[in-house]
Amino acid sequence: KFGKCDGRLEIGIRLIWDEKSKMVKLRVPTVFGEMKAKGEVSYGEQELRMDGRENVTQRYIILSDGGDALSVINSGTYGSSIDGNALRVSLLRSPGYTAHPIGDRKVMPQDRHSAYVEQGERLYSFTLLFGGADEIAERTPRAADAVNEAPMTLSFFPSGAGELPSGCAKLEGSEKIRLSALKKAEDGRGYIARLFNPSCGEEKVTFVFGSTAAALTLGKYEILSLRIYNGSVVKCDLCENDLK
Repeated sequence: KFGKCDGRLEIGIRLIWDEKSKMVKLRVPTVFGEMKAKGEVSYGEQELRMDGRENVTQRYIILSDGGDALSVINSGTYGSSIDGNALRVSLLRSPGYTAHPIGDRKVMPQDRHSAYVEQGERLYSFTLLFGGADEIAERTPRAADAVNEAPMTLSFFPSGAGELPSGCAKLEGSEKIRLSALKKAEDGRGYIARLFNPSCGEEKVTFVFGSTAAALTLGKYEILSLRIYNGSVVKCDLCENDLK
C-alpha cells in the first residue's frame, strides 16, 4: 500500500513455509552509498553492526546517509542484518526441535516425519517511511506507536444521550515526545504517566490531563514519570515514589 501524501509504504507478507533448516529474510535495498543504521532499544536507540552479523532491535530501524533516510517499522519482527547497502529483516528459520548440530552427525531422523520449528503459515506487516534524515528521526517513533498499538474496535450501539467525557491525556508542543504509559497509581493516589524523549536533543512539551496541564522539558533520551493527583502534576521515579 502506497500512502497518498505522507511518503509511506506498507508491506503485507503471507508466507507458507515447509522448508527445513532454512532461514528467510526480507531484503530492503537502498541507494545510499555511505550509510549508518540505528535501531530502537528499550527507551533509546543504538548503532547497528554493518558487517552482516545479526542485530536485535525493537520496533524500528532507521537507515540514513546523513541527508536522506529510510525507516522500517515492524509489528513483532526483531532480528535483522545489514549487507552492503541493504537491510535484511529476519522473518523465520526452521530448525529441528532440540537438534543442536554435533559435527557431521545426523541429529534428525531421516526415515520418518519430524516436526520443525516455524513451519506453516506466517503473516508479517511492515511500514516504510521515506524522507530527510531529520524528518524520519522525528516521525518514526510516533509512527511505530501507531503501528504497534492499533485502536481496539468494539461493537456497541450508543443512544447518543449523555455528554462526552472531558478527561483525556494529550501532549502539545512536540511531535517527538511519546506517552509510553498511562495507568492508575499502584497506591491509588491518582494516575501515573510516563513520558519518553526518543531524540538526541532537548524537547519541550505540555502534558494535558483533563483540566490539569504541566509544561515540561525533557533531555535527550530522558524518561520522565509523573503523578496526576488532586489537580496537580508532580514528578516521581519509576517505582512511583514522589520526588522532592
